[in-house]
Amino acid sequence: MSRCRHHAARFWRVSARAPGRSTAPPVCSARPGEMHIYFCGSIRGGRDDVHVYRRIVHELRTYGTVLTEHVSDERLTDTGEKTEAGDKEIHDRDVDWLRQSHVVVAEVTQPSLGVGYELGRAVDMNKQVLCLFRPESGRLSAMIRGAEDGRRFVVQDYSEEQVQTVLKRFFKDFCGSSSSPTTPKKMSE
Repeated sequence: MSRCRHHAARFWRVSARAPGRSTAPPVCSARPGEMHIYFCGSIRGGRDDVHVYRRIVHELRTYGTVLTEHVSDERLTDTGEKTEAGDKEIHDRDVDWLRQSHVVVAEVTQPSLGVGYELGRAVDMNKQVLCLFRPESGRLSAMIRGAEDGRRFVVQDYSEEQVQTVLKRFFKDFCGSSSSPTTPKKMSE
């Protein structure tokens, strides 16, 4: 086993909470900088954490294109987006972005039905998932924490100050990203 794979297995084994589950690290299919990242965060469930989303999306942009960068926009309120075709258009667009993504990163501290739905679809699509949870809220759904397998679906407790470190370790250990990420990209680039 290579040193990186050994380190990844050891690090994430500590995070795996269910005994007997596989802890072998998965491999992402994209090269660093070419990755499509789907970020999940609460919109209609509440926008209290938008400042955290902005910080996470800023860091994610160093690893590739964030398809759902709009989730971190302060101008987006808890009434959601307005489109001509309405909710159906938003659903179909977001599911298409989810299909295009190589990895899904979700901030799950603020409970959200939409984020839960996106995570369920991501699991069905066999996507690599990282859920970030700030434990001081103390209310993570058992459906999220219980889905953790330490391999394809990882739940990581963190603080805001740890965003950069947690993401760097995740992309290095699970996706083979270099330790020096690319320059941040905007969706329009």
